[in-house]
Parts: sequence; C-alpha cells; structure tokens
Amino acid sequence: MSTNSSNYSKRSSTYSMEDRPWSDLPSELLQVILSRLPLPYHPSFSAVCKSWRDVTFRVYPADISPLLVYFKRWGDGILHCYSPSLNKSFRVSSPLDLSECELYSSKDGWLVLYREHEVILANPVASLMRNFPGLPFLNSFSGIAFSGRPPHKCTIFAIDSMFTSSVEISIWRPSRGWVSNIRYGNDYPFVAAPYSSPAVHNGRFYCLGVEGNLGVFNPKRATWKVLASPKSFAYKPEESYLVESKGKLLAVHVGNHNPPVRVVSLNEAEMVWERVITLSSATLFAGPGVSLVTTNRPKRMKNKVLVSRLIGKPETIEAEIRRFEGRAFFVPKQSSQQTPGEGRKQEATEKPGVCCYSLRALKSSGYRDSIWYPCSIWYEPRTVMMSKLRFKM
Repeated sequence: MSTNSSNYSKRSSTYSMEDRPWSDLPSELLQVILSRLPLPYHPSFSAVCKSWRDVTFRVYPADISPLLVYFKRWGDGILHCYSPSLNKSFRVSSPLDLSECELYSSKDGWLVLYREHEVILANPVASLMRNFPGLPFLNSFSGIAFSGRPPHKCTIFAIDSMFTSSVEISIWRPSRGWVSNIRYGNDYPFVAAPYSSPAVHNGRFYCLGVEGNLGVFNPKRATWKVLASPKSFAYKPEESYLVESKGKLLAVHVGNHNPPVRVVSLNEAEMVWERVITLSSATLFAGPGVSLVTTNRPKRMKNKVLVSRLIGKPETIEAEIRRFEGRAFFVPKQSSQQTPGEGRKQEATEKPGVCCYSLRALKSSGYRDSIWYPCSIWYEPRTVMMSKLRFKM
C-alpha cells in the first residue's frame, strides 16, 4: 500500500471516530461516567438520548418537603418515607439498626426512637445513630422530645402521664446521663394527649393535655407545673397535636367532626386558645409524635394542613438516601422495581396520597378512608457536617 493510501486510511478512521454519535458509547462506559456525576445532574445526563436514559437511575429529591416516616411492620426496622411533594413512598435501605424501635418524634434532621431501656437519636440521611441507654425500667412514654444540639449537646425529655394527679418524668443531660422516673404532682388534673409529643417553647418543654390544658417542664430548674389556664378547648377533639412555630404554640385538632381539621393558637397574653383562620404561605404537617410548620413549599401546599394518614397505596420504590452538597436524594436500587401499578391503577378513583385539608376552602380529602400507621411521624431530612461531630459513646 502506498504512503498516500495509508494516510487516507488513517484520516478516514479518525473522521469516523469523531463523527460517531453519543448513543454509540458502551453502556459500561456510561455507567462509569454516571457513577462519578453529581446526583443533581443525572436528569440532564438522561436527557441526552435513549441509550443514556436507559442506564440512568432516576434521582428523587428527598428534602423538598417533610417526609412521612413510618414502619409498615412492627419491629422490622425498615423505614418507609412518603413524600407528599412527589406522591411516592420510598422503602429505604439503611445501615442503621432500628429493629424493635418505636418512633416518637423528630427534630433538626434526627429521629427520636425508643427501644427497650434506651432512647435513640438517628439521622437516616447521614447514617448516624446514637444510643442513650440506662433507663432502668421498660417504660411506655406519653411523649419524648429533645432540645439543644443533637446528638451530644442536647437534653432529652420523656414523660409518662397515666393519672390525673401526677406524671413521671425522665431527663437526660450530657453531664449527668439519665435521671429517671421522677414523680411530680399535678397542680390541676392533667393527662397528656396520647398522640402529641412535647413541644420546646422558650427553653421549656410544653405538654398538651387531653382537655386542652398545658403542663410545662423547666429543665434548668427541674420543675413541673400544670398551668391554671388555658383550661380547655372549646370542644373535645378526637386527636390533638401541639406544635411550636415562630415563637407561638399551636394545637391541631383532627377527627371525624366538621370540619375534620381545626387549628388554634395560644394567646399568651390572655392564656386562651384562639381559632386560626389562615396559615398564609405556610404549610402545617400534623400527626402523632411531631407536627411541623414550614414555608417555601410548592404552591399547591400553601395554607394547608397535611395529616399523617395515607389514602390508597401510593407508588413504592426501593431506594437508598444519598447526600450531595448539603442536599438529600432518594436513589432507587438498580434491581428495584416500582410497586406494579399501585399508584397508577388507583389514580382515577382513590387518588393515592396523603390526607390534606385546605383552611381556605374548608375542604379535606379522604380522612375517613385514610390509613394511619401507628408508628409514623413527620420528618425533615437534613444532612450533617461530619467534621462537627465527635462521637463519645
């Protein structure tokens, strides 16, 4: 072969390789590229062409709204996270051992759980967990909450309220550990609302009573007091949840009455409950264990109360939670499949989702036909700066 012929062949080969379409890249190479690509860019990667889309796992943001976290089966420790923004439920794989745990509340990205003789703080986004053992008895608490910076510089408060005349309180402090089962007398008859965890307000733990009265624990002075007022709600709701928002205490009433959801605010000057007509641009996530008030959510959620009850069977995806640059994402497992057609089949009739009440329209969706998981709470995912955590067990 002549020199001219050889040069032409090389030029032809080079041109052919440069002109080769992106869709011809081997799937193995695409998977390597994808594995090194930041999670927020996965959607753009999948939009290049069909072959790229075929190797891409869809990534779902986990932090655009609070999640309804629950155990579907008692004791299995497998977290299910329902996102009302995505209207999907994620069965989350986690290295954390949450077996035999009860969910009690959440705060600042940490779940508060109870297992025999210990309280647990767990952050499923950062895969971090700290145990607080040493409770002498197998307690059944009315509520558990914490204040301060988890998981070390915090105070844990647990209350057991079964009798009108007294309560039992256990408190954990970083310097002392547990001081357990201290009995305090009630100045006025008080029984804690069974589905409402304590709310931290002005450095104190406030507990809601079934009648609408309040009990307050001061952790600095280790004192407990049932307030003389407010004495009660204007009516007796089936369930009540206490929540602190922007320096105010709110109570959410849920039940088969009309309307099924009511919100009241504590007027601390007169110590009476007052009806809340609007949440403005905020959204209230209400339910057992913990209730949250958030802003900057999707427009369709504004001025609404979302109750921790599921309607129908939302689509379920097996996934893991990953972090990237301070954000959290659900990443489906490669071998996972979405629950076959559950969400789509019921869309036309039951409209799977979460029970929602509009304060503006005075309408609710599906409360009577909804499903309540006893061990379920609202949870705001947050990442944790690893460098700031120094575990001392």
